[in-house]
Amino acid sequence: MTLHPVLAETLSAALVLSREVHSSLRGRAAATVIRPLSFREFLRHRGEEPTREPARWTAAERSLVEKRFREFLTEGGFPEAQGHGLTKDAVHAMLDHLTDAFLVAAVPLATESERQRNSNPRKLYPADPGLIGAFDTSGRSNIGHALESAVMNELDRRGADVGYVRTGNGLEVDFHARYPGDGEELVQVCADPSSEGTLVRELAALEEAAGDHPRALRRLLVLDRDARAHAAASGASAQPAYEWLLARSEGQQEP
Repeated sequence: MTLHPVLAETLSAALVLSREVHSSLRGRAAATVIRPLSFREFLRHRGEEPTREPARWTAAERSLVEKRFREFLTEGGFPEAQGHGLTKDAVHAMLDHLTDAFLVAAVPLATESERQRNSNPRKLYPADPGLIGAFDTSGRSNIGHALESAVMNELDRRGADVGYVRTGNGLEVDFHARYPGDGEELVQVCADPSSEGTLVRELAALEEAAGDHPRALRRLLVLDRDARAHAAASGASAQPAYEWLLARSEGQQEP
């Protein structure tokens, strides 16, 4: 049986990986990326999307947002499914396929040197924090990794070019983000800054990284208002990650 030429080309195009679309299709091609629900969409799906800015929330409204944020970091944003269990070896073997399927994002070292970028390991983040539990069945808390993943996914959603920073003294900043316009940020994610040593290390990394990225706004994102209070007690300026996730601008505003 001979397929109609248009149908044959359509079927062939359906088998093309995302990275091959523009070089394989004839004519113009427009990519449509469908992602899991963002935190705002997660709340909207439940009819609980805030209608006011965080500064105007009541105590009850803030408590509800914080409760839902923890649920989001555990359950993720897939509307119908939460992922499937895979062994560690299988994840490594399927990494390229997972990346092509937009299930995993690989974050390189933030550097202009291609040699350094290729010689340093990439950091992997799931496209949805709900996938973490599918890959790690140990039962231990992954709230810090989930928080980083939620921030990474939002940076990607906002169109940022993302890398991580390693300073000359071996300290790391989770994300360096360049936005499509002229914006630039250094984003450090710290779920629990209650340990003085942890907070000092995270802030020192931001301070050192700013030397190489002087135009970048420095941002410390924490889990909730209690974590922010711990940071504030040490003189640090921090913002609950859920407030940043719910911001309507491209992440350029001051905390």
